[in-house]
Amino acid sequence: TRTMSFAVPTETRLHNECSGLPTVLHWFRMDSLRLHDNPAFYQAVTSGLKFKAIFIIDPWFNASYNNGLSINVWRFLLESLHDLDSRLQKRPYQTRLNVFVGQPTAILPELLTRWNVSKLTFQASQVSYESKKHDEIIQRMATEYKVECVPFFAHTLYNPNDVLTCNNGRVPVSYKEFRRLLPLLGCPQKPNPEPNPLSVLMSYGLGTSATDEVEGEIPTLQSLGFAPSE
Repeated sequence: TRTMSFAVPTETRLHNECSGLPTVLHWFRMDSLRLHDNPAFYQAVTSGLKFKAIFIIDPWFNASYNNGLSINVWRFLLESLHDLDSRLQKRPYQTRLNVFVGQPTAILPELLTRWNVSKLTFQASQVSYESKKHDEIIQRMATEYKVECVPFFAHTLYNPNDVLTCNNGRVPVSYKEFRRLLPLLGCPQKPNPEPNPLSVLMSYGLGTSATDEVEGEIPTLQSLGFAPSE
């Protein structure tokens, strides 16, 4: 099995220790572009750390922008990102959504250093085996950078790992089989509301008088390879 190592230069460690306020970085993902029902976001904005938010358009999962997803899907995604950015600029968050294009394994190490990140939160991937392995790489990378990595399962009613544990490591193959596990699993957690503004304002580094400058602009359809007339 091949492993990936992320070297952390000595000057990077010194920079993290000596400059800037400690930051919590929340990584919005495709299936969690919302402020409510998002435990990872809730954890980030109430952590007491300076808050930064990002979204990464990853070509590893979308090998060809205009041959993979349709233009309507991309248009909806970009509109959703603009709406999310607009909401984050308002009180109590007063920050910006930074959007980058590339692989998270290349983008995140630079951001962890530049923003003096001590904590990384995101919604764990539950889509495919490949995406789960990708998350494991991200968590190993965060560990090597001495960053606390906190993934959350929030895309399904139950954590898939809990379902497997209750079913002796097997995936339920029918709804009837799944229902038999419910007494063991208990009631699903209720969705988180959007964080209480007062709780956010009381957290360190949030609710300041100025809005952060954006460091990663939301792309246009043209910059993603679509013709202006589409």
